[in-house]
Amino acid sequence: MQCLWLKDPERGRETMQRMEAQGLRERFLYRLLFHGGKSGRVLQATLHHWCERIVWEECTKEIGGNSGAVFLPDPVHMKAVIAKHNPTHILSLGKVASGAVESLKPNLFGAQHLKAVHPAARQHAIKSLRSVFAQLEELGHKIRHKSASSIQRTPST
Repeated sequence: MQCLWLKDPERGRETMQRMEAQGLRERFLYRLLFHGGKSGRVLQATLHHWCERIVWEECTKEIGGNSGAVFLPDPVHMKAVIAKHNPTHILSLGKVASGAVESLKPNLFGAQHLKAVHPAARQHAIKSLRSVFAQLEELGHKIRHKSASSIQRTPST
């Protein structure tokens, strides 16, 4: 997603610094996203169980005070997150995040880029996210099928 918006951005920055120091940034972002706001509700309603499997991150560490706060993506931050998790797929939500991921194309380490409308967008958010859900389900099926077929049985003696 683009960036985090909180009512008290200064307090949010202080809390985020503490969370990062404890290695809890991603868990904190997850809790903030799914705490009851519109984006979290729409994501939960459309991506279901995938919400718990996805590593949620912003394309900048900046924190704004309202939805009008727009920050430029931070490619250094984004590359670090991608390198840390080495994902097979990267889901970007919204134009800013999608453009930021596209600008990193040579640095995606082979990850496939899935794009969707921002969940708080007025139009097409549900349809866009349902399409992503279908892609994730297909991916999950392929992973389960590949894992099952790659199990080697040892002959009994």
